[in-house]
Formats: sequence, structure tokens, C-alpha cells
Amino acid sequence: MIETYENQTVLLNGILHSVAMGKEEIVQHYTTPHVTMRPSLSLDGNQWCALYGASIQDGVAGFGGTPHEAMVAFDAAWFSERGLSKGGE
Repeated sequence: MIETYENQTVLLNGILHSVAMGKEEIVQHYTTPHVTMRPSLSLDGNQWCALYGASIQDGVAGFGGTPHEAMVAFDAAWFSERGLSKGGE
């Protein structure tokens, strides 16, 4: 197959778009509460607990069957307990 300028341009635009989307996903990840606030992660019975603060009563906590689920729950709790939207409004 003979590469044409148009084919190369389309390929390059696709690559650049993928890089830009990857950058956006990285920025979104690194600005989530569980990354910025670094809650402790521990087992609480049969559930994982992501906790920021001295206690569950005084801090923010998320629970889940896996560490990932606990961190996702922590992020949701972080926004709901502070009356914030995910955009920080």
C-alpha cells in the first residue's frame, strides 16, 4: 500500500487525539480525592475501608469489597459530605 500525505495526516491526527485523551484521563485520575488526600486503607471485617481523618465519625470514609471499590466510595463520600460536585463547584 502506498502511503499518501492524506493517510499520514489522518494517522497522525488519530495519534495526537489519543495522546490528548490519555492526558485528560491522567489529569482526572491525579485530581481525585483518593489520590490527593491519600486516605489510609485497611480491612474492616470483610470490607476494605479508605479513611481520611482520625475516625469514621470525624473523617471521610468509603467501604468496598476491594481496595478499588473502597477508594471509589471514598471519592463519592468526599464530594457528598462536603456538598461539592465533582467539578468542585
